[in-house]
Amino acid sequence: MENNGRKENVTIKGISSEIYNKVKQLAKETGKTIGEITNDAYNTILMALDDVSKAGNDVIKMIKNGEIKVIENVDEISLTGEEIRKFNRKIIIKNIQRLELKEIHEEDISKFIVSINNVGLISVPKGFNKLALLEKARFIGKIEEK
Repeated sequence: MENNGRKENVTIKGISSEIYNKVKQLAKETGKTIGEITNDAYNTILMALDDVSKAGNDVIKMIKNGEIKVIENVDEISLTGEEIRKFNRKIIIKNIQRLELKEIHEEDISKFIVSINNVGLISVPKGFNKLALLEKARFIGKIEEK
């Protein structure tokens, strides 16, 4: 721990020997101390958490302001690209058993879909770029072409 520019020894209980040995090897390979590697790792985690927190707060504000619409808790829904474009707002889709996306283009996904979370089955048109969809998707059971 650093206090006014000085460092002190800290004991951390419960570190697995496997992780410690990997950190020790990384320190050896990079010419850094284990403490420097550990401080770098902690700083990276803290910065990432701060970024995630800020992004989450931004999304919450956008939902409250009506800039993002959440579609959730529906057994089945079918959406067309035209519907999504005419709606003209960003959308979060979550907690859906079956989601069918018809006549949709990759740019519809990138422009209007913020995220798709916890969907059992997503049905997309044949030949649709599923990787573009997966960039926005988390916890999806299956993606099928129809």
